[in-house]
Amino acid sequence: MALMSVRHTEDLQLKTMISLLITVSVATDLVKGVLECNLTKPTETQQCVGALGEPLILHLPVNETIKTKLIKAFDGKFLQKTNISLKILAAVTQPAVSHRCLSAEQMTVSCSAEGDEVDFTLSLDNNILIHSRPDSTESQNLTKITITLHGQLVGKLVCDVQNNVSRKQTDVQVTGCHTPSKG
Repeated sequence: MALMSVRHTEDLQLKTMISLLITVSVATDLVKGVLECNLTKPTETQQCVGALGEPLILHLPVNETIKTKLIKAFDGKFLQKTNISLKILAAVTQPAVSHRCLSAEQMTVSCSAEGDEVDFTLSLDNNILIHSRPDSTESQNLTKITITLHGQLVGKLVCDVQNNVSRKQTDVQVTGCHTPSKG
């Protein structure tokens, strides 16, 4: 994860700048699509999220009189301050789901995925079993959740993982645990 802070101050390069396209690119192809950050409304602070390996377009204000203002103000005075908090996240990977019978009455179900700030949801037949979202006090790179269930549960188990830049899910059919035959 990378954080970037940008401060706009008046300089020679800004005199001729009307718009800017910044592409943040790190070698990986985890997320499809272009993310955009709109900075056209003047605010003191703006937050933007980008995905590793994907373009990020920053829309800066375009003003017909910006050149005039910059030329008139080319006496070294501070014109405008905009802080941009840019967070680059690794997209989530396809989740891997496994279940294991401990006995006829008990099974464990695990779901694992990689990425930054991963949010996990495990559900059985559209009923949420567990939802885990990282907060500022815990590890933001949670990669696996495991729960214990009754061994006779059956149905469609879905593990859904997501973060601010991507979402993936894996479905498996749970058939329940059987009592081993005694011979």
